[in-house]
Amino acid sequence: RRLGIRPGQQALLYAPTFRDYVSADDTRAEMIDFVDLGRLARRLGDDYVILLRGHPFNARSGTQAEGRVVNVTDYPDINDLIVASDLAVLDYSSLRFDYALTGKPAIFFVPDRERYFRGREGFLPYDETTPGPQITAAADLERAILDAPRLAAEHEEARRAFLSRFMELEDGHATQRLIDRVFGSVRGRDC
Repeated sequence: RRLGIRPGQQALLYAPTFRDYVSADDTRAEMIDFVDLGRLARRLGDDYVILLRGHPFNARSGTQAEGRVVNVTDYPDINDLIVASDLAVLDYSSLRFDYALTGKPAIFFVPDRERYFRGREGFLPYDETTPGPQITAAADLERAILDAPRLAAEHEEARRAFLSRFMELEDGHATQRLIDRVFGSVRGRDC
């Protein structure tokens, strides 16, 4: 409710990272416009709302949204947005790691992939860290969103392999391991 999502609506988290090639300086960047979000929201219909999460660099340049596109760039906790969304359209941001934990569909919209990586090297090979379809054309994005459950099922094995390889400690028991490591095992003792 706080985010403007009505009961029964599908919440799409669109969270592109900033592009240094449109950056004004080391703290600000214009929002990319590879897709007309207003048009996409109209074509998806009333069953969808788009949560637009720009990078902090975008927030400093101003990010606009209207209609069923809700600007959540300044929303204080990305975790709330991850939980509230039903699917995500991501790109190169590390948010893909957090989102993979949810098991929800993720689509990677990367129309500028070659340009984005020109002159920059990722920490990890990009293809190995995208457990979902990579879409390069705005015209294909709407179809992918509407087909997200099937695409997620197709990429489930890749998502599980991704989690196993890169996030093996994210198993729901991290806090217990921390307590055991710091305080010693407390299982079976009265605390």
